[in-house]
Amino acid sequence: MLHIPLLRHGRPYRSLDVVRVSHYRTLDPFVEISQANAGRLNTGPIATNHIPLDQPYEGNLFDYLYARRAFQRAREAMAS
Repeated sequence: MLHIPLLRHGRPYRSLDVVRVSHYRTLDPFVEISQANAGRLNTGPIATNHIPLDQPYEGNLFDYLYARRAFQRAREAMAS
């Protein structure tokens, strides 16, 4: 039977949670696949710029973010 491992830090790992798949014609066990839970997604530090998805914007996303950052820096300069 063929085993498809999952990768942990780039190395094959045989999980205790295994799903067996049978051949579609003979219904004999054909392959088993290691599974893992999703865990927590590490997205890194919290972003400083919030993109409001409820308000539409036109054009390039990078131009939109650049303009927002420019306004933010102008406010910071005026405050100090």
